[in-house]
Amino acid sequence: MIVVLDVNPRRVAGGRAGKLGGHRFENEVAMNLDLPLESVDGGNRTKIDIDGAPYSCKHGRISVKNPSGINTQLFLTTPNSFLSSYDVPRNVRGFIGLFFGQPDLDELYRLCKNFGVEIDSLDENSEIRRQRILAPNIPKNITSEALQWLNSQHREMFRLLFERGYRDWNGRVDTLAWAWSKDDVDSVEYYPMEKLRELYLRSKWEVAPNGSTLWCMVDGKKLLHLQMKGSGKPKYISWGYHGMMFHIHSTGLKVLDLDD
Repeated sequence: MIVVLDVNPRRVAGGRAGKLGGHRFENEVAMNLDLPLESVDGGNRTKIDIDGAPYSCKHGRISVKNPSGINTQLFLTTPNSFLSSYDVPRNVRGFIGLFFGQPDLDELYRLCKNFGVEIDSLDENSEIRRQRILAPNIPKNITSEALQWLNSQHREMFRLLFERGYRDWNGRVDTLAWAWSKDDVDSVEYYPMEKLRELYLRSKWEVAPNGSTLWCMVDGKKLLHLQMKGSGKPKYISWGYHGMMFHIHSTGLKVLDLDD
């Protein structure tokens, strides 16, 4: 059973406004670095927002983050795209299929049966209605294997999340630009990929206390979290609703010492 309801036009309009606002800030960052507006990329299938490499910018190719709070989206993908890009063990595939859910409720129930999830124990509001399974209701051995796999793939995950995206995407990021105050170009600090890679390689994925997200922790601080994209009462059920959304947190960035 696939559930399809109307798309909320205000949400779509809000998404467009957010994207336009992001491009405006990227233009400001570029100008602050004495780069021409032609250096602002803004294309699809790339993580590069500003390409300063052809202009001998010391930060090279830049990914810009301008969060309104302590975290912002780093990477968004469908489970199908993620799973088709890596050699993922069966139980890890099962965890992803259960934890991020399915547009087809019958398929979710099939996965529950195949991986030992007790359907009668599921919460009507947070699981059945949202067509996903929270970590506490997924067998512990499957969750443990999924975490072990994520923690064994640090270099690949870093390339995916921070540097490049998928293998057929264009270019590779050299620097993450982070605005510590929303829309304030003077608050931007620049984090080289080398330092971020060292930080990520020390991190460890774990299940958050609420069971609905995964946390990537380093030195006791949250660097990333991973959640199902859809939240609250679904307006429609689709692979977009069940997307894998990675967020980056300022608390993790504060661990880095840029003066080293």
